[in-house]
Parts: sequence; C-alpha cells; structure tokens
Amino acid sequence: MVVCLLPYASPLHWQAMYDFYAFRAIPGLEWAADGRYTRLLGEDTDTFLITVAHDCARHALELTVASDDPAHAEEAAQRTRFAFALDTDTAEIEAYLREIEPGLGPLLAARPGLRPPAGWSGFELAVRAVLGQQITVSGARTLAAQLLSLCCGAAPEASNSDPPGRGFPSPEALLRADLSVLRMPAARRRTLQAIARAVLEQPALLLPGQSLTAAIDAWCSIPGIGPWTAHYIALRALRVPDAFPASDAGLLRAARSLGLAQDARALEARSARWRPWRAFMAQHLWCSDMS
Repeated sequence: MVVCLLPYASPLHWQAMYDFYAFRAIPGLEWAADGRYTRLLGEDTDTFLITVAHDCARHALELTVASDDPAHAEEAAQRTRFAFALDTDTAEIEAYLREIEPGLGPLLAARPGLRPPAGWSGFELAVRAVLGQQITVSGARTLAAQLLSLCCGAAPEASNSDPPGRGFPSPEALLRADLSVLRMPAARRRTLQAIARAVLEQPALLLPGQSLTAAIDAWCSIPGIGPWTAHYIALRALRVPDAFPASDAGLLRAARSLGLAQDARALEARSARWRPWRAFMAQHLWCSDMS
C-alpha cells in the first residue's frame, strides 16, 4: 500500500467535486462514504484500488493506492491529478469570469476553486456520456452497472457501500459483449460499439490538449455522437476548457433561473463572452442547478 499527498493550486472546492463522483458512483466499480471516494483503476480484471480524500489543512488530496507496484502508484497519482484538475489556477479563471460577467459574481463566489470533474479514463467517460443520454443520473448509473456485469461476468452489487469488484470494461470487452439486454434504444447500443471501435482505431481521440474544433469534429464523425455528447466528452474526458454543451437541460435550467438565456441558441451566444473558460462556467451553472 502507498499513501501520498497530492498538492493542488488553492482554492479547491472539494465538496462539489466529491458530490459529483459520489452521485454518479457505479455499484461494483466505485463508492463514496464519509468524504472518501474509492474506485478501481484499470480495465476488466487488471485493476487496483485507490481511495481519495481531502486534506484541507495541507491543501492536498490524500491518495491511498492498495498496491505496492510503483507503476500503479504513479498512474494513480497522474489520473487523480487529472480527474480533480489539481494543477488548474481557478483563482485566475474566476477573476476573469467575474470581470466579464459582474452579475455572476455571487454564483462564482458560492463555490471558489470549482473545477469541472474529469473522467478517470477517456473511454469510460465517453461510454458513460452515451449511457446518460436523455435519462436521469440514477438511470445511467443502473445501465453502467449492467454494462459492467455483461462485460466482466459479475453481478453488480446493490449497495454503494460494498467494495468495488471489477474495473470498467475495455473497448475490446465491450465489443465482445452482447449488449442486446441493455434497456436502451438499439441505436444507442450501436453507438457504444462505434465508440469502442473508434478508440481502438484512433487512440488520438482520447488525447487531452486538443483544440475544441478538432475534438468536436472528431467525435461527431462517430455514428450516434451529436454536438451535446461531443462537447461533454471534450469537457470531461479531454479537459478542453472551452467546451460547452449549450443544449444541456441542466445548463438551460440554470441559465433561465439566472436570466442569462431562454434557449440553447441564446445560451450559446451568451457563452461566447466566457471564452476560453466556458467549461468552468458550465460547471458553476450545473452546480447552481443541482442546488
């Protein structure tokens, strides 16, 4: 076992990010309790367990890796830093957004140090984005647990308090699985398979650091992927800071309640002033809607 501290660029709004992962935790893969988030990293059965907690006094995340393999510890540290955007200077970003939108100062001040939570793997995030299309978060969580069962041959546990038992399926495992039993439209099942094939054929699809245009064009070329899904993947899996899924229902609810826009077209136009940090404003709007 390895325990290490991962310092971050202060401030960090840990509670909002912890709540994000806890609310979406897939039974059998991840769970959260008492301010500690635990999950398996890796794919299929080649996995190791990690736990992340907040050490507020030392401005760091405490990472526990249940493995003595140095490669596992290094991978866990890198992926945790990416998932929680620990190297991001949110103070500078929030100052910029407050200058552009003085009326949204209270929104930004409510959660200082908020970052858009990222995916633990690009493929996992892309699959989860498709599973979550047009259904509730709890519905998407149920579908994801069913997918793990199909691909890994183990029944999902009913309780998030049970230890995780298997990693997220690899693209190869997803392609081998019979997805016909998943209670979702057949077209969406085909999209899952199309994503798996695309990732195997084009590994660069999942590389962070792409321009927004390149990322959206590449993902929208995959059958079944539209602008909302492409922006969501760019925002969370690739951490493109200007990604903004303007048609998202949660963003639209928040925008209407704040008097920013009444529809997706108007919100897209309004968001132009937030560039290049639209992803950060999106996260503040999502949190506002959740509250």
